[in-house]
Amino acid sequence: MIKIIKSKEYKNMPWKNGLGTTYEVAIYPKEAQLVKCDFQWRLSSAHILNNNSFSTFNGYSRILIVWKGDGLILNDKKLLPMVPYQFSGDDKIDCSLIKDEVFDLGLIYKSTEFNASIKVYNFSANQNFVNLNLDDEVNFIFCSSCKLTVHAAPDMKNQNEIKNLNKKVNDYNFNKFYLNIMDTAQVSGKITVNLIEQSQINVMAQFILISIKKLNY
Repeated sequence: MIKIIKSKEYKNMPWKNGLGTTYEVAIYPKEAQLVKCDFQWRLSSAHILNNNSFSTFNGYSRILIVWKGDGLILNDKKLLPMVPYQFSGDDKIDCSLIKDEVFDLGLIYKSTEFNASIKVYNFSANQNFVNLNLDDEVNFIFCSSCKLTVHAAPDMKNQNEIKNLNKKVNDYNFNKFYLNIMDTAQVSGKITVNLIEQSQINVMAQFILISIKKLNY
């Protein structure tokens, strides 16, 4: 399953405390609202222009990653780009910029109900694709630094066949979806993520995978 969420579709709204702006990528359940804090999880990107304080979300856990800019200082902790940081929504967080403005990506979720993670994947000069085998949990691919395509991976057991096929992906009739920077794809199953231009490897070609899984008791 692949569903594309273009950045122009994100909902632009104030932070809960009114001190910043957030772009809501996805929220569960769909009818939930940030201001009411009646969601189970929420994925969003914030544009931080100056020093401020984060909103508190009592009873939630949070994971934050800076995907554009030089980073943040959260209380006494330096948060550098593309390094996920997990903390409690109960915490009072004072945020300051290391240098200029930044964009971050944040997940807020009920850790009593869900497991969640944020991982960074890198392309290399020898490999311009990444194969992912994702189960039925909720997964998002966030395009953070380069243009990508996302498509269902071929169902092959031989890894050499998969590698050779992905090298020639443009020669095959896959149902490819294109992601520009700041776009998101909700995905599940066997997925291949391709870097569109090999030259982009010289500019730290990466993407972010967000996974959310319901706990079974």
